[in-house]
Amino acid sequence: MTKIRTLTDGKSVRYLANALVCAIISNIIMIGGDLFGIHYVALVVIAWFITGTIAYILHVNITFRVMGNFPGYIQFMTGAAVGIPYSLLLFFIFEYYFNLVMMAAAPAVTITMFIYNYINARLAIIWSPKKKM
Repeated sequence: MTKIRTLTDGKSVRYLANALVCAIISNIIMIGGDLFGIHYVALVVIAWFITGTIAYILHVNITFRVMGNFPGYIQFMTGAAVGIPYSLLLFFIFEYYFNLVMMAAAPAVTITMFIYNYINARLAIIWSPKKKM
């Protein structure tokens, strides 16, 4: 019953749409930066800041439709920052252990990190002080 309610209230669809936008932006940063010879560690940090900020804005305004605030943004970005070591480890594994090029490694990391990012968004935005818009 809960799954049906979640699907029908539109949050899941809105989350997926916003996550897709952020995934595309992140992959453009990672793949484009790799083409310019930028190391994946620097690219992960750049992607974290740009994509994280865009994700917070989209999730506050579109996914969860709550009033955003600076403490919620900091909590969201901190949660996303905690994911950086996981992303770096995944890039290391995909690139060096599986010998994948960035064009394949970036989408693989994106898919793997999806669940972590969903939990982070729910914790930082829904469970932080909020006001309905």
